[in-house]
Amino acid sequence: MPNHAIIIFDGECSFCSNSVQFIIGHDKRALFKFTPSQSETAQQIRSAYNLDNITGTMILIKDGIAYTHSDAVLRIAAELGLPWNIAKLFLLIPKCLRNPMYNLVSKNRQRFARKKQTCIMPTNDIQERFEIEDADWQVH
Repeated sequence: MPNHAIIIFDGECSFCSNSVQFIIGHDKRALFKFTPSQSETAQQIRSAYNLDNITGTMILIKDGIAYTHSDAVLRIAAELGLPWNIAKLFLLIPKCLRNPMYNLVSKNRQRFARKKQTCIMPTNDIQERFEIEDADWQVH
């Protein structure tokens, strides 16, 4: 089992890119690796996990399980340490109540961050967090 989790994010969305930068800054164990949803790697992962038709969400692949929408975000937060990991308590709330709120944010995400003209360009110290091997995500 790989010791990394993978986050697929919208590389053209400022809010999503800012979220990735936040996660990197708070992921002290370097658990997460990242790939933009526009990449070939993301497309392969989405296909392998039957997520081709899932849009408007970050996707988390962890321990061979794909999480989307509020499940993905709350499970990501759960790995970031205090105070962010307290968010995992919201997993106790049924998805039918959590996901509409997530979808509202997702639909309005462009309003929450300024439009950017360029993609994330990883610096040398985090470049490996954007390099995903097949073994990191293969369905077993």
